[in-house]
Amino acid sequence: MLKKFRISANFIFEVIVWLLVAIICLSAISYISANGNGFEVFTKRSIDNANMDMPYKAVYDIDSEKVYNITVNWKSGIVELKTYSGENIRVTEYSSEELNIDNALSYSTGSSKLTLNWNDTQNIYLGNLMPELKKKNITIEIPSDFILYDLKVNAGESYVSLTSITADTINVRTSSKIEIVNCLTDEAKLTATNNGITANGLSSNSLKASSKTGSVSLENTIGYTSDISTISGDIVFTGSYRNLDCSSISGNITADTNIRTRTVDAHTVTGKLQVTLPSDDDAIILCKTMNGGIGSSFTGVGNAKEYSIGDPVGAYSSELMADGKNTDSIDNDKNFYKVSLSTTDGDIIINSGSQAQQPKELFPEDK
Repeated sequence: MLKKFRISANFIFEVIVWLLVAIICLSAISYISANGNGFEVFTKRSIDNANMDMPYKAVYDIDSEKVYNITVNWKSGIVELKTYSGENIRVTEYSSEELNIDNALSYSTGSSKLTLNWNDTQNIYLGNLMPELKKKNITIEIPSDFILYDLKVNAGESYVSLTSITADTINVRTSSKIEIVNCLTDEAKLTATNNGITANGLSSNSLKASSKTGSVSLENTIGYTSDISTISGDIVFTGSYRNLDCSSISGNITADTNIRTRTVDAHTVTGKLQVTLPSDDDAIILCKTMNGGIGSSFTGVGNAKEYSIGDPVGAYSSELMADGKNTDSIDNDKNFYKVSLSTTDGDIIINSGSQAQQPKELFPEDK
């Protein structure tokens, strides 16, 4: 009888243990469902032309009614944000491996904020302190009439692409590359450590763009103040900024501005400087170089042979009017260019471009 009683007790104990396991599992499923780690649509093998090497995908349909801020925390692969004609926020995750609860992204919505997180579960292995980081791509589509308060992308080593996004602030940081097309924002902060930044059609009152080894290329950009910097990458700027500031250590700087800019500051140590100003505008130009030449296509300015190179004090400087007028009559009127260009070993070239656009057409209220 005692033996039978012991067997019955063990059986009851096992039943209790399995019940506890079941309760824990159900609680976990309920929590995951509430925090958005379940698939609305899951396709085990759906080939996408843009993601041929990542045939598995999961699609998440998220109500956009109460979302004003989006934060993306990703680690490797591609992060893409763009607009579409739908009403909700649609997120598609691509992977080279079958997606499941252990390796799919997690997301949460609360306090008017959508947060999308890379799932680290797949990269935790006992006995392996530095597992290989698997790449996953994520595409985030938001309604075309959607205006965000704040967009933050912490992309790790991911390539980041933004197309037709409107937000009060855009903050993107990655060790890879950033590409922006037709985006509108009051303040943009872009940091790409290695592979640089390209932007076409970016409108931003305040812009800060930096890269270490990559180049920064900004085309058709418009705004008030900018701070563009690299260590070894080139800087190429085309557009209309009232205050343009570019700096590099060994990269070349090329700036083509088509309005009566207040200030243009471009400085590099070993790189070449080439600036294009409107042909019909006046400018005060301060040039400094130690071992390079200075030249200009403006009438009355002259060419590199007319400048003294290798001044004993370390640099030669001169103030010039772009049309050859006397600088004594120049005041701080906002219609004059204040151009400061300096390099140690590179040449400085000042080109005459097309006629200037009127500032009032671009900036109704001067700041």
